Amino acid sequence: DGAAKAAADGAAKAAAGDVVVLAAAARAVDVVKNLGQIQSARRKKSSTQPTRSMFSSRKNSKVARARGKLKDPLLKLLQHPQADAFLESYLKTLPASEREGFTSFSAEHFCAEEEAANACAALVRDGVKMATCSMKYWYETEGLPMPAVGHLMVVLTWAGEPSSIIQVTEVSECRFREITAEWALAEGEGDRSLESWRRGHRAFFEKECEQIGMPFTEEVLLVQERFRVVHLGGC
Repeated sequence: DGAAKAAADGAAKAAAGDVVVLAAAARAVDVVKNLGQIQSARRKKSSTQPTRSMFSSRKNSKVARARGKLKDPLLKLLQHPQADAFLESYLKTLPASEREGFTSFSAEHFCAEEEAANACAALVRDGVKMATCSMKYWYETEGLPMPAVGHLMVVLTWAGEPSSIIQVTEVSECRFREITAEWALAEGEGDRSLESWRRGHRAFFEKECEQIGMPFTEEVLLVQERFRVVHLGGC
């Protein structure tokens, strides 16, 4: 009887252990499923996220952003080692009072593909490209922070190398149909004519609108940014 009871107890413990293992396995499967759902959602979201582009919009999936008052020593604000070091090299050249006035930073590249991204970085470095714009839709629906005067952006190449730092000097809004020849010149893309700007940007915004199921019209509201180069890199 003792042996039989011991055997029964052992079997019960083993069964209980199996239940624990199975429960743990089930939880692990749930975790994997949840992660998969999260990753799938992120991929879906990033596939419709706008990009700074040659015929450009404002944001892309490789953006690193930071907001908040600078402290001394400088924080690693952007979680992008090269951009952080590049930003720090610029900020260290400024008086402390001026440095502490900056509260908004980003590191990103223009454009949705390599050749145009590198071309835009070069246009910025050369002082040809001094403005950009994007649909206001993205700020209203995606929770993206509106551009602000004083914002510092580390302009990256497609490979993620810092090319320059720009500072936003003016933010405004207008309809697509209201873009002027002067604005097209400031954006510095194509042959810098209004006709070229309208042709290229219309195609770009039509594609963005198609991705989000929104019809494009020339009434679409754009957020415009003017900027100046404040620091140059070595690339």
